[in-house]
Amino acid sequence: MLRGGVWGLYDKRSGCNSVSSQPPPMRAACSTEMMMTIFLSLLIFSLALDICFTGVQQQLVNGEGDKRSGDEQVAQRPDKIEANSGETVNFTCTVSGIAIEVATVRKRFTKIMNAEKSTFKVDSIYEDRLSGSGSSTSFTVTFRNLTVEDSDIYLCNVLTVNKKEIYTHGTLLIVHPAPNAHENKNALEEQKDTTCKNTSSSHIPYIIVISVMLVLCSVVFMYMKIKKSKEQHNFNHNTYVDMTQTLRRNTMGNSFIYKHPQNGAISA
Repeated sequence: MLRGGVWGLYDKRSGCNSVSSQPPPMRAACSTEMMMTIFLSLLIFSLALDICFTGVQQQLVNGEGDKRSGDEQVAQRPDKIEANSGETVNFTCTVSGIAIEVATVRKRFTKIMNAEKSTFKVDSIYEDRLSGSGSSTSFTVTFRNLTVEDSDIYLCNVLTVNKKEIYTHGTLLIVHPAPNAHENKNALEEQKDTTCKNTSSSHIPYIIVISVMLVLCSVVFMYMKIKKSKEQHNFNHNTYVDMTQTLRRNTMGNSFIYKHPQNGAISA
């Protein structure tokens, strides 16, 4: 009865699985431990999501994602071009593995060039500044005398012999106002410095915050484990003392019962 009534309050095999059957101090410790476990799991999950999102975003910014369309049948390079006003840029469009009727270059949704075999037809607005060379399956687009208004997305798309249109993801063209030579040099140096600083320091705040949180969580978790261990030790010690005192009282009571009749007989 004593083992079932006292020692049954805490079963080492059950741990925190039966919180309702444990004494209040241990019940609080188990509840706190479960809350800390849930918090650490959520923190690790959010950190993993942040790392994945950052990796995908960086990949898109650097233009490392696959920009081919139609199972890599139509490709356009490069993904991004930055230039100053008055400069000349080039991008290429390549078709492989399919038969096409005509290739087209669009400024977003506006058609500005057609390429049919080796013949290129340019829209009158860009006739003096835009030209193509090569064939309709592999050609280079040359854009001269750029202006800030030329900044946009330029897309290559083809029409197959089966009347199916296939688009690429395009080339992003960014045209900056033309600075003088000194400003251009300073701008390039500042851009390099900014890029290096941003690359090295963009994730430092996140890393510091997450590291501090992990350290704090570890300290709290260890503290709760130590506290729980001490409470269990005190509980076992107090139970042992109570059992010893009870046993001693019972022994003294039994001794008194046996001695009392003998004393009465001697007195008589």
